[in-house]
Formats: sequence, C-alpha cells, structure tokens
Amino acid sequence: MTSDNHQILQKLINNLSGDLRQLSNETKKKYPPIKEAAEACNMKLREYSMIRENLSTVMRDASVELLQPFVLGCDTKQVKIVQLCLTSIQKLLQHHIVNQSSAATTVNILSTLCDLNTEELKSLQTVLLLVNTTSVVVHSTLATLFVITFRLCFSKDPTIVNTATAAVRQLVTAVYDRVIEEDSRVHETPSTTASQQIEQPLLQDTDFMKHHSKDSLNVEMLRPYAKDAYLLFQDLCYLINGDQPIWLIGLTEITRTLILELIETILTYYSPVFHQHSEFRFLLKERVSPLIIKLFSPGVKHINKSEKLLANNVLMNSQMSGGNTHDSAYFPLIARLLRVVCILVRLYFSLLITECEIFLSLLIKLLEQDKPIWQRSLAIECIHKILIQPHLLKLFCLSYDMQPHASKILRDLTNGISSFIQSFFNNSLSSSSTSSNAAAAISAQSSSMSATEKKGTGSGNTKSDNTNSYHYQNSSTSNTNTLLFVYRQLYVPQYVTYQPGQAKCAYLENWEKFDCPLIPDSYGVVVAYSCMLELVRNVQLILAGDEMRVDVMPGSQLKTPVQIRPFDKITLNAKNEYTEIMNCTWSGILATFTLLYDVCYDDTTCEHILKAFQTYISLCGLLQMNIQRDAFVTCLCKTALPHHYNIHVLNKYNNSTPNGSGEMNLLQKITSSLPRTYESTSYDLDKQHVVIVGTALPLANVSTSQASVMLTSKNIHCMRAILAVAHCYGSILGTAWHLILETLQHLVWIIGFRPSTGGTLKHTGATNDNTNSANSPVITTAAMADLPILSSMLSRLFESSEHLDDVALHHLIDALIRLSIESMEVAVNIREPSLFAIAKILETGTANLNRIDVWWKPISSHLIEVCQHTNIRMREWGTEALTLLVRNALDHKYDKNLFENERLLHMIIMSLQELSLIQHFDVRQKQLECTLSILRNNGHALQTGWPLILNIIGSITREHTENLIRLAYQCLQLVVTDYLPTIPVQYLGILIKVVAKFGFQEQDLNMALSAIGLLWNMTDYLFRMKEQEQQLKNVNDFLDINEIYDNLTPIEELWMILYRKLTELTIDQRPAIRKSSSSTLFTMITSHGQLLSEYAWKILLWQVLFPLFEQVEQFFHTSSKEREQQQQQIRSINAASTQEIMMHHSRDTPEKQWAETYVMILAGITRTIQIKKEFLSKLGKHT
Repeated sequence: MTSDNHQILQKLINNLSGDLRQLSNETKKKYPPIKEAAEACNMKLREYSMIRENLSTVMRDASVELLQPFVLGCDTKQVKIVQLCLTSIQKLLQHHIVNQSSAATTVNILSTLCDLNTEELKSLQTVLLLVNTTSVVVHSTLATLFVITFRLCFSKDPTIVNTATAAVRQLVTAVYDRVIEEDSRVHETPSTTASQQIEQPLLQDTDFMKHHSKDSLNVEMLRPYAKDAYLLFQDLCYLINGDQPIWLIGLTEITRTLILELIETILTYYSPVFHQHSEFRFLLKERVSPLIIKLFSPGVKHINKSEKLLANNVLMNSQMSGGNTHDSAYFPLIARLLRVVCILVRLYFSLLITECEIFLSLLIKLLEQDKPIWQRSLAIECIHKILIQPHLLKLFCLSYDMQPHASKILRDLTNGISSFIQSFFNNSLSSSSTSSNAAAAISAQSSSMSATEKKGTGSGNTKSDNTNSYHYQNSSTSNTNTLLFVYRQLYVPQYVTYQPGQAKCAYLENWEKFDCPLIPDSYGVVVAYSCMLELVRNVQLILAGDEMRVDVMPGSQLKTPVQIRPFDKITLNAKNEYTEIMNCTWSGILATFTLLYDVCYDDTTCEHILKAFQTYISLCGLLQMNIQRDAFVTCLCKTALPHHYNIHVLNKYNNSTPNGSGEMNLLQKITSSLPRTYESTSYDLDKQHVVIVGTALPLANVSTSQASVMLTSKNIHCMRAILAVAHCYGSILGTAWHLILETLQHLVWIIGFRPSTGGTLKHTGATNDNTNSANSPVITTAAMADLPILSSMLSRLFESSEHLDDVALHHLIDALIRLSIESMEVAVNIREPSLFAIAKILETGTANLNRIDVWWKPISSHLIEVCQHTNIRMREWGTEALTLLVRNALDHKYDKNLFENERLLHMIIMSLQELSLIQHFDVRQKQLECTLSILRNNGHALQTGWPLILNIIGSITREHTENLIRLAYQCLQLVVTDYLPTIPVQYLGILIKVVAKFGFQEQDLNMALSAIGLLWNMTDYLFRMKEQEQQLKNVNDFLDINEIYDNLTPIEELWMILYRKLTELTIDQRPAIRKSSSSTLFTMITSHGQLLSEYAWKILLWQVLFPLFEQVEQFFHTSSKEREQQQQQIRSINAASTQEIMMHHSRDTPEKQWAETYVMILAGITRTIQIKKEFLSKLGKHT
C-alpha cells in the first residue's frame, strides 16, 4: 500500500470519526442505541488507524460494521441525522470502502428513504456513487437500485425528476460499460467505452440470423455483468409492452418515452454487445422488433388497461387503442420510435433483415399524403439518417429488390421521397393561404419562441402555413435569407444546409420536446431534397467509388478530361447489382430533380441538381443503360431550352431515331410523363431572371414564328452543365450526342453566336445589315460577360474530343453530320442557316488530326455534299471547313511522315480534288486558294501527291471566270518556277499537259502566251533530265494509251508530249498563239532534237510535223477572205478591251493570217531539215 493511499485512508478515518462524534451528539438523548453504535464504530476506526498494511482491504471487509451507525441514523427519519448519515456513506463509497453486503445494506437504506420521500437528491447522489465507483452492485441489488431511481423519476419536485432521469441514463450506461469491459477481458480485445462507439457497417456474413426459441436460450450461462444487462433490457421491453417486469421487481410506473430513450441509448452505443451475444440478439428479434411493429400499427391495443402505469400514459394508451393514432399527442412516442427504428436499420440490419423490411415499409407509408405533416417530417428525417450510409443502399438492393418474393424497398423508398416532393407542389395549387402566409413567414425572423408557442397547440392536422416562423427560430442551421424553391407564390426557405454525408434532424433529435411542434410543410421538402442528393451521392460511391470525376461543376473552367470507360472489368454479379440499383432509383431521381430544377430559385441548389443529372448520366453510360442515359440527357436538354420551345426539338429527336422504335417509345413515354410545374407567366419569368432575348432557330417541317424567345440565367446555367457532361463523359454518351449537340445548336442560335475562323463561335452583335440587326439578340450586361466563357467552353468541348476513343469519336462525328444534314434541309428555304454543325465538324477534325484515317472519309464526304448546297452561306462554310482541314492535315506532324504515306496523302488531297466536279465558282475559288497555300507551305514535299495537285490546277473549263483562271495559273507558275526540280520525273507528262491547257484558254491572251513560255522553260529542264533517265521508268503509268509509243524511251515520251501540245497550239484560232507556239516548237526541235533516237525522229517527222503542215495548209485554203469577218473575230477575242485594234492590211483577213502561219510552218520544217540534215541523213528514210 502506497503512502499516498494510506494518507488518504487516514484522512477518511479522521473524517468518519468526526461524523460519528457528531452523530453521537445528535442522538444521545433521543436515540441512545445509535449513540452507542457510533461510539463503538469510532473505537474500531481508532484501531484501523494503527494498521499500516492492507488498510483498504480491512476496512472494505468491515464495511457492514462501519455502516451500522449510519444505517440506524437513517432509520430515525430525522432530516438532519439522515443528511449526516448519507454524507458519511458517500464518503465511504468515494473511497471504495464497500462490498456486496454493505452495498446491499446501502441500497436497502435508499429504498426506505425513497418510500418515505426523504432526502431524494442525496439518495440519487448515493445511487450514482454506488454504480460509478464500484462494481459490487449486481443482480438483485442492482435491480433494486434501478427501481429506486425509476421511482424518483415521478417525484413532485421537477429538479428531482430531472436528476433522477439523468441518473437512470448513467446507470444504464454503467451497466453496459461493465459488459464491454467484461467481454474485452474474456476475448483479450481492447475495451470500448460508450463514448468511443461509432457506427460500423456489419457487412460480413454472420450466423446471427438463426432463429432461436425462448427455451433454447440459457440466460444463466451469461457472465454476471452480461446477465444483469440482459435482464435490464428484457424488463424494459416488458414494461413498454405493458407487461410485468421480471427483474425490476416493485416497479409499478414508468413513462414509455423514457424507456424508448433508454433502449435507444443501449442500441446506439453498445451494438457490439448484441452482435457478440446470441441472448441479446434474441431480445432484438423476439422483443424489440415485434414491439416496434406493434406500436406503429394503427388500431391495435398496445397495453392492457388494467396495468398500473402513469396516469397520462394510461390516457395515451387508451386513446391509441380506440382513438385516432395520428393525433399530435403521440409526437414524443412516434419520434422516439422512429429514432429506434433508424438505429435498428443502421446498426443491426444484418441481424434483422426481415424486420428491417417491415420497418422500412412503415417509414415509406408515413410519407404518404394522408399522414399528418409532423409524421411525414419525422419520417423523412429518419430516412435521411439512413440514406447517408452507402452500404445500406447496397444491402437494401441485395436483400430485397433483387430477391424474387421480397418488397422492392429501394425502389419504393426512392419513389416515396419523389412522391413526397411532388405532392407538396401539387397540393399547394389548391391552397391560396399557404403562399401568402409562407411568404410572410420569411420576414418573421424577429418572432420570439414564446410568441410562436402561444399561437396554437400541436395539432398535426392543422396546416403548417402559419408555423414557418417557429422553425426559423428553432433551427440553428437554417438560413432564413435564402429561398431554395419558388413556385408561383409558394416559397420554400433553406431550413437546413445540405452537407454531404451528414443528416441534421431538427425535430427527430429534439429529446426535450413532448408537445408536437408546428412544423412547416415546406420543411419536409427541403429534407427530402437532401435525401435525393444523398441518394445520388451514395449510388455514385457504390458504383464508381471516388474515381469518377465529379469535381467539374457546371459553369466552371473545363480542364482536359480523363475520359471514363464503360464497366468492362467487373464481374457479372457486380454488374447485375449495379444495374438493379440504377433501375430502382433512376426514375424517381429523374422526376424529382426535373421538377425541382423548374422551381429552383437558389444558384447553389441549381448546381447540386445539375451535378446529380451529370452523375446519373455518367453512371447510366458506364453500365450501358442507354434508355436511362438518354432520358436524363433529354430532360437536361429540355431544361436548358426556353419553356415550350423544346417541344419541337424533342418530337423531332424521337421521330428521327432509326431502328429504335421500342426503346424510343419508352423514352418518349418517360420524358413526356415527367412533371412540368411552372407556366410561362410573367410572374415566373420575373423570378427566373431573363438575361437574353433572341430568335428561335428555324426547323424543317415546323412552322416557327419569328417571335422572340427568352433565355433565363437557369437556362445558361443548364447549358454549362450540358457542356460539362459532354466534356467529361463524352466517351459514354453514344447516340445521346445528337440531342446534346442539337440543344447546343439552338442555344447558340438564340444567344447569337456565329462561326468565325477555325470554327470558333463568336457573338456577332448588331451589323450594318438591317435584317441581321433586327434579329440580333438583346443581352444583359451580366450575360454579356459570360459570352466569351461560353464560347471558350464550346471550343474546348470539341478540342477535347482528342481524348475520346475511336468508337466515341464516331458517335460524335455521326451526331454532327446528322445535325448538319438537318441544317442543310432547312437551309434550302432560308437565307441565314445554322452553321453550328459545320463549324464544330471543323474543330473536331482539327483536334483529331493524329488519327485522321479514323474520321476523314465520313467528314470529307459530308463536307463535299455541303459544298454543293444551293445556299451560299452553307456552301461557303462547307468549302472553308474542307479546305482548312486539308491544309491542317498536310501541316500536321505525324508519327510517320505523311508524304511518305501514299495512301493517306492521296486520301487527303483527293477530297480537295473532288471539289473540281462542283460547278459553283465560289467553291472552285476556295479550292484554288487552298491549293496555292498547299504549294507555298508543302510544295517541296508533295512527292506522290503531285498528280492530284496538277489535276486540280488543270481542271479549268471555258465556263470559269477570268479570276478563277488567273488564280489557277498563279498556282501553275509557282509549280514551274519554284518546284519543278522537286516534282518526281514520272509526273512531268501531267505537268506538260496542264501547262498546255492554259495555252488553250481564251479568257486571257497574255496568260495563254505566258503558258507557252512555261513550256519553253520545261524544255530546258527536260534537256537536263538526260542524266536522270533511269528514274523515268513509270512515265507511261500516268499517260493516256493513245499517247504512248512503242520503242521510245521515257524521256522521248515526254518530248513527244511536249511537241504534240505545241502542235495543237500551232493550229489555234488566235494568230498570236499560233505564231508563239510555232516559233517555240521549231526552236525546241533545232535546239534539243539531237536527244531523239532514229525512231523518235521518224515519229516526229511523220506523225507530228508533216501532219501539222497538212492541217495548216487545209486551214489556209478553207479560211475566209473577207475583212469584216476577221474584224468580228478580233472583237470577240478582245471583248474585254475598250479600244478597237486596227490591223495591217497584210493580216486583215483570216486567209492572210493563216497564210502567215503556213509560211512559218513551212520555213520551220525547212530550217529543221537543213540544220539536221547530217543527222537526218543517217536515218533509213528521210525527206
């Protein structure tokens, strides 16, 4: 024994000696036996003071003798003496000087004092010391102690009642703490106190669900403390059911509410006791659960009237047996029952699966419209506390909804909350007083609690229209300055602030309230809204965990997304579980949030609702639940568009969906049955903050008037949410892309966005065009600041398509093409079509150039169709998109050099070449401008792309304007002057024919003469090509059959093409062309003829020069000799000139001009033969 403890005990002995002397003095006259007992006890204390070892043990063993004088003193019933004795007893208890016998003696004293109503407060203090300072009070002694405390709960003194009630709770806690400590010693596990207990889901398979009969349970096998706890809990169940207690003998009255609170405390903080002991589990199944069900059942006699219970309790029970069970007087009982139900579901679900099914069904029924407001509000609070635990939702689905013959609890729970919210707004239509009083309640913050209570009593059937101020004054979490929902003149304030994973129950957890409070009917809507948000959050946690992107709030700056993919690595059972969870919840969530967003007034609430839409769209996409996904997308898109505006859009979308009649009929049925609350009245529009007024987008086969349509701030907010959904979850949207893009197209049109360079959308504003000015949208200053952000978000959406997989990218492109085709149909009859789809096709293509082979064919084919459209604006942007994509594709840096990939290079340039077949001059001009840009940027590396480029340049016709021909010739000049050495030699034949074609054109004489000069430049290049003749093996592959000669070398083939083209130009109708071409021809022969072989010279003489001479001779003999005809030809050739050209008399007729050509040809042939006579003499045959 330490010296400190010994000193403490010595001090105790001194104090007790003083108390005994005082007791002796007080009793020496009237109570001599007490005086003698006190003096005898004092003598013993002197003996104990001399002991040095084990003093505490000695005193504890003699505790009965030490108590004897004080026991006798308490029997005197004298207040002063009793107080002195109880104080001394408490000193002994504080120093643990007590054993089981002395504890029993002390309890008997307290029982006697309780019967006499003497020193009740001191008695309660002693009771607490008996239990808290020692563990010797067990079994019957402990039961007596409980009876004493329960009896003191009915004292006439309110202070005693409150103290006794607190003491009862402490006694219960102490009893079960002993069990926890006892179990920890046995199992050698860390002890767990009540304050350390937390709610832990018990998901593991257990054998706790075995059904035990009462006879099979041997309570005597329990350890001592566990047995006391068991008997206490059992008697509490008996008492609340109106039966006689077995262990708490002598207890005749107790309030039912107190029993429920004690049961709630035990179940909340000591769940391990019930999970470890089968006897306690038996009590849960056979006592607590039937009792809860019985108390909830209407019209059942809950107690026997002969039982002696508290008067008001008897009155209450008699009313419950035959009266209205929904009376507000039952508020304390129902509130506590619901708390117990909530605990049983949250902590004991694995033990009470069948019973929890009944509990949850009762909770759902309490949400029905015919129930009083206070019951519905308590039930929704209870459901909220249950829904904050994700594992329970999964267990509900596994245990009930996925079982063949069980209730669909999760489905019914979701639908019940949804119906609760919908019924509030539906019922509000028939009550005009609700709106005015609710609005007045918003300004009633200064009302005092007492004033509120004086307005009326707790009548559950009374409308809560005049009770809003009560909640304002009593809910510490409410923000009375914030309105969540506004519908017509109905206002729903923010009573509680939603916090994920937390449930703050303003009424269910109010232990002090025994009268039914006046609960606003709108309060339940706010809690139900929080329930739905929790449901969405927990479903997301169950299905996707924390990996899903939910950080992108609607309207935020979008970042590069990591696109999610459908579930493909989970087991079949897990996928079935997830699918069933979604099937149970999606319809109720869709209907609820569609309704709430329509009437939502708070920006933060709008964000929460839109985030819920975003989450469910992603989850449906992950599970490939396409109908459900499209239903959420449809409702989101409908919400983004002005009211009544979206009818045509949705109908068109449903009607145009191919091969999906069954699915789309279901989708249309779902979306059309959703609630649509507010009407487009001026009152509601004022509430919605109109920010943009624009015109509707014209639709095909739909008569749309030019009346203005209005976008509210909520529409813009929803537009941002759509952009966020498409940006983050584009990989799982599938066919829903079309509706999203169509909605964005309508919103873009109303806002006034028009495409600019590169496909970016810019706000146009008013222009000088009166028509455009009249149709320009009217935008508020606040919305104007958001326009650049929206434009940037739109661009980033399509730029981020580079992160989509190939399948998702095809879905996006197909949707854009469908949208563009629809715009093309509309553009036939209107002047200003929507160019949204074409602009975004351009952006999407530009962002995905790294996999151009995946998307080029569908996009290029469609853009070529757009280029043929009759609407000039549509055609202009189609050409702009295609040509820009071609330029960007050729400039892009690929993993493999594009110009070494012949297939891909040809695929790109072939699309540009196909524009040559289109007759519209504006398309051809864009094509040639693109070609010129390609030559300037990529001409040095075209390689195998040269044939296609040369064919584009050479695709001029007589119908083309002079500007087009000049642009094409500009391209040709660039080719010949800058890139001739880089052109593979096998393509030179194509180039020669293209150059010659410009010599034949009649729009510009100077251009034709210049083209002949280009042919001369190519002559010198061919002369230098003698050393590279080995590279000309494939020349014949790019020539016509009639242009190929046998036994000629490739270089000779090119010379023959050049000679033939000059020969054709020599017989042109224009004298200047004939003169220039003939001069070039014979100069070329005399300068470079030595390169030709004998066979080549034979062909040149007999198939080129001599036939040319014969043709010119024929033209000379058949030409007209009249001067006037010649002048007419001159005028027609020079029609663009304003001056009349006067001709010399030697050339003023066609005959004279052809004669001049005839002479030139003859002289040229003669000169050629003379110069080359030595060479020609070697030929086997010569002239």
